[in-house]
Amino acid sequence: QERRVLMEFKDISFELIPAHTDGLANLIDRFQVDSLRETQEKYQSEPHLRCHVSQSRRNGWIDVWPGWVCVRLLTLHPGHGMDQDVAIARVQQLKNTIKQLAEQRMPVLTFSGVLRPGKEVSCPVWKIESRSSDVLEEIRQVVRRVACNLGFIVQNNHEQDSIGHMTLRGRGKNS
Repeated sequence: QERRVLMEFKDISFELIPAHTDGLANLIDRFQVDSLRETQEKYQSEPHLRCHVSQSRRNGWIDVWPGWVCVRLLTLHPGHGMDQDVAIARVQQLKNTIKQLAEQRMPVLTFSGVLRPGKEVSCPVWKIESRSSDVLEEIRQVVRRVACNLGFIVQNNHEQDSIGHMTLRGRGKNS
């Protein structure tokens, strides 16, 4: 039996997800996966990541599940006086810009191998930061400009537009 659930449009995030083979696999090789059973199962269930999870080294750093490891580009909130129907219609207008950006050559970001402390929603996290990237800066500026013109409120980043970060630890149950 189907049931409809009304959801409120609160925000929309734009993220870059690392490629599994050359991205997330490299992170696993470097930092390994936390020993929490649920986290191990998530990584073991991904065939292209399974071989990178060490069975002998069970004290890894990564507790963020594979689908949640990303570089957050921007978060948009409905503008003042913008109801949900208007916000959804404007997201559709933004879709063309996003599609054009997505059809470009995949950006390659270089990350430092050093875990840095940070905060997300007032909770401590560990993250890695990218080196400066003109492509990352351009993507953020284009989306920000179009979103502002459509009336969205763009949440400021915690870093410069040319820098991205990926949270690797701090979102899990055992953090």
